[in-house]
Amino acid sequence: MATGISLIDTLLPSFAFDTVAVFNQDYEQLFRDARSIKAIVKEQAKVMEHPIETVAVITDHRIILPVEIELSLLLLSRSYQDTYKAIRFFLSKWYSLVIQLELEFMKIN
Repeated sequence: MATGISLIDTLLPSFAFDTVAVFNQDYEQLFRDARSIKAIVKEQAKVMEHPIETVAVITDHRIILPVEIELSLLLLSRSYQDTYKAIRFFLSKWYSLVIQLELEFMKIN
């Protein structure tokens, strides 16, 4: 007999805590029922090269490009439609969002 509640819906809130969170511009958390599976952070820069009089090419500066974050989320079945609509709304309006990530720091000697 199907009750509409899956095993994931039962266990996820008990074991979940937000190591990744999405906030609006007023720092109010969005998509509270979505749980992060994976976050890929892409930090890129463009190195600017140009020739000099001796025909050599030098690099004297770089431009840091915007940070891209690819976020994979698990949506609970009880709130799937509402959460998905909220995500689509913010994507379609190009709102600036704040992403909180729990990062591991490594000491480099």
